[in-house]
Parts: sequence; C-alpha cells; structure tokens
Amino acid sequence: MRYEFDEYTLLTSERLLRRRGERVALKPKVFDTLLALVRNHGRLLGKEELIGLIWPDSFVEAGNLSQNIFTLRRVLGESPHDHRFIVTVPGYGYRFVAKVREIGEGEGPRPRQKTPKDIDVYQTYVKGRFFWDKRTEEGLRVGLSSARAVLEAEPELPLGYVGLADSYLLMGEYLYLPPGESFPLALEAARKALALDPTLGEAHASLAEYAFFYGRDWAGAERHYRDAIKLSPDYASARHWYTWFLIAMSRYEDAAEQIRQAQIIDPGSLILNTIVGLPHFYVGRYERAIRQFRRTLEVEPGYQNARYYLGSALVHAGRHEEAISEFETMVAAWPIQQAIALLGYCYAVSGRRDEASRMLSRLDELERQRFVAAYVRAFIHVGLNERTLALDQLERAYDEQEPWVVFLNVDPFFRGLRGEPRFMRLLGRLRFPG
Repeated sequence: MRYEFDEYTLLTSERLLRRRGERVALKPKVFDTLLALVRNHGRLLGKEELIGLIWPDSFVEAGNLSQNIFTLRRVLGESPHDHRFIVTVPGYGYRFVAKVREIGEGEGPRPRQKTPKDIDVYQTYVKGRFFWDKRTEEGLRVGLSSARAVLEAEPELPLGYVGLADSYLLMGEYLYLPPGESFPLALEAARKALALDPTLGEAHASLAEYAFFYGRDWAGAERHYRDAIKLSPDYASARHWYTWFLIAMSRYEDAAEQIRQAQIIDPGSLILNTIVGLPHFYVGRYERAIRQFRRTLEVEPGYQNARYYLGSALVHAGRHEEAISEFETMVAAWPIQQAIALLGYCYAVSGRRDEASRMLSRLDELERQRFVAAYVRAFIHVGLNERTLALDQLERAYDEQEPWVVFLNVDPFFRGLRGEPRFMRLLGRLRFPG
C-alpha cells in the first residue's frame, strides 16, 4: 500500500517516506508513528491507542510519543501555529488532518491535469492572470471571478486554485482587504492546489507568500520559494516574490540576482522592470533606484507602481518637492491608502504639517468605508516626528498581522526609530534571522 499526502509519498512495503521523490530519513518508531496517523487519517487517536499501535509489545511513557510527534512535525515542516498535518487535541491525542490518497499495489498515480481542457476555460484562466498582474483592486477582482469560473468548469484543475490563492494574496498584500480575511482564503486555495498536484511550483510559490506575509514563518517561506523555482524554473512570479523575501531578510545581492532572473524570463513585465530598482532603494542607492523607476515610467507613464517607488526614492534622496509632485500625481490617479500616507509623509518632512495632518484625516475618512492599515498611518506620524504615535501604530500592525510588518527591519521610513526600545522590542518579536 502507498499513501500520498501533500508533497509526500509513504511506501509501507519499503518502510520509506519520500518528498517529491527524495528519501526523507526517519527513525523506525517515528516512521511507525507517521504510518499509524496516516492509516487513521481524519480520525482522532487517543494517546493510549496510538502508543499501542506503535509499541504493541512494550510499555513506554507518553513522553516517547510526544517526542515522536515533535520530530514528525519538524520533518514535515510544520510551523508552531500552522498544523496542516497533525492536530493535537489537548488531554486526549492526535489527528492527522491532511488529505490522504491510498494507492494499492499495482495502481499508478492519478494523472495530473496541468492546463484547462476546454479552450474557453483556458481563455478565462489567461484573462484572470492578465488582470491579476495589473495589481489594481479591479484587476484582482477580475482575477478572483475568473479563477472561480475556471474551477466551476474544471474543479480538479490545480492552476484554478492557484489563481484563486494568488488573487487573495495580492488583495491582502496591496491592502485591499483585511489580512485576516484575505490570507486564510489564500492558504485554503493554495493547499487545494498542492493536494491536487504536489509538484506544481506555482502552488509552492503561493504557499511561500502566505508563510512570508502572514505566517511570518521565514524558514517555511524560503523552503517553498526554492521549491517553486526548482519545480517551475520559468515561473517569473516565484522569483519576483522571492526577491521581496530576500530584501526583507537584508540579503540584497541575492535579491538582485533573483529579480534579474525573473526579468530574463519575462522582459516585458512592467512590475519586474520596476522591482529591479528595489535592492538599490533598500541599501540607500537612491539615485540609481530613481533612474530605474523612471525607465519604467518612460515605457508606461501611467504605471503607478513605478511612480510609488519613484516618490519613495526621491524623498529619501532629499528631493522633497519632486517626491510630493509624484505622489500628488499618483493620488489623483490612484488614491490608494499607501499613496495617501506617503504623500502625508512627504508633506511632513517638508515642514507642511497642516497638509500632512489632512492626509491623516483623509485616511480616517477612508477607514469608515474599508480597511486601512496601521502600518501606513505610521508613515505620517514618523514624518511628523510623533514617535510614540508611530510606535503605537506599528505595534497595532504587528498584533493584527498586517503584511507590511515583514519589512520593518529594512524599511527606510522607520530607520529613525531604531533608537527606540519599543521599536527594538518589536523587531525582536519578529525574530528575523541574524
């Protein structure tokens, strides 16, 4: 008998666990623990029953079982707060919750469907990805509706779930939806994609984005980014997203290489052409970053993502009036909360405090209609040198699992707070590597 779950295959006759074809080393009793859980997947096993299955002829203490469960979780890559395989029921036992497929001897694996079978469905899928790549709220909503239409027509299509996951991810990352609403839905869809095809690099990239922006599981995120690139080396979004992760981890040279590779794959992408400038921005090479962002705007003058980063680089280069001009243009065309907030920051550091305060009031008005991130409010407060209020907002952003908190260690807008004990404690809670 063979059992398949997530990206793993459990071979009972060979007493072997494989992850995408590669052997995973397990001690004999740890293997027996996994086998007992998998064979009884979905059922709650009491500790005594489970001990009886693993050590049928021996008396052992419950601590042995707990150690085996701990080892399994580590081997399977579970984070402390993300039990996608094993759920503990305190005081009773354990349940294996991942979807398991049993394959008898001689039965081959189910063929995996890579692309839509129907041409109309395929066109719907392509349409969804096209609008998704615009990064606007309207575009992402088209991405969501297209993914749902694809799955309604072909419910076993893994890429349909990837489209759903990625649309929810960007709805969260671009602050169009509250994080507690968007990211759990993205995780659910990504897991469904991976259950249908554990070798789908696009699904690993989606899981990596969730682990990075919401789970704050740095090791798990990097593992999935690398898996995504290995399994789907021509998927530019995996390298693009990995670039952001590497920036957040202060690994700027690695980030520059990943975005370079992504741009080779998709040289016409406006977002990739923009992101090429970000490693320069985050290490303080502002003039170089400015040149790159302007190159993108020369290709497409209305591309507001490039304008956003151009304004950010200009203000840190001390070119405040130019930055204000860029953000005023952006807010007039695309009045998203982060643009309003950075316009407020630019006003503040230019001494135009009343206009900065008006941007805070504008965020107040916006929040009566939709989610507004505490992180972006902190931009204006730090620009006004209201350090206590800025720290209040950043702590709130951390507590509410806002996605942009992952950049707190490298965000140049908050470098002036590094002398504050509250800020350093917040960085400590995030537990960035190194």
